[in-house]
Amino acid sequence: MNRKRRRERGFFLADVLMGILMVGMLASVLAVSLTRFHAARERLASDRTAADAAHRTLIAVRMKQIAPEIADVSIVTKDHDANWISVTATCRGRSVTLLGMASDGGGS
Repeated sequence: MNRKRRRERGFFLADVLMGILMVGMLASVLAVSLTRFHAARERLASDRTAADAAHRTLIAVRMKQIAPEIADVSIVTKDHDANWISVTATCRGRSVTLLGMASDGGGS
């Protein structure tokens, strides 16, 4: 009888250790996935900020207004008559380039 009880106690200890090990592994997988999620969210936010800055600059140039003062935005003409321009904006190391017409081209 004493021997049977000792076996049951050992089996219970192995179950507890396996459960703790599995919970630890799940917690580590969750921590890694949350870290990757936050990094991806930051990259997307930086991309969106850069795209918004480039878009606002492209609209201002197209409307023949002064381009807004936004840090890390450059305007480059693409061809000899300067109808097409390329606007590149950078935010926290992430850059976005938009290509568009500088004017209507209707001779105005």
